[in-house]
Amino acid sequence: PCPEGWRVPTSNEWDNELDSWGTKNSVGAFGSSLKLPVTYYRHRRDGAIFEGEGIVGRYWTTTLAGGFAQMLAFDSTSAIIKTNDTNGHGMAIRCILDE
Repeated sequence: PCPEGWRVPTSNEWDNELDSWGTKNSVGAFGSSLKLPVTYYRHRRDGAIFEGEGIVGRYWTTTLAGGFAQMLAFDSTSAIIKTNDTNGHGMAIRCILDE
């Protein structure tokens, strides 16, 4: 999904980014050097159902755990790396330079 020379981060890379935030929540995400906004995500089951708009941030990683992709997830009270329960949800990606 990224242009040539760029890629989606691993969960370890997102975890390192998370460690640099002033607060572990959506305020810290937007206050970071990446200026990560809250997003929304689409359910695989319903396709047209969007949830979390203006409330949560969900960003894919390239890391798998038990066959499922991990993601960076944040809202107004927390920010964590967690395993998604399905790879069919539509979530945001953030490309980083492939060094």
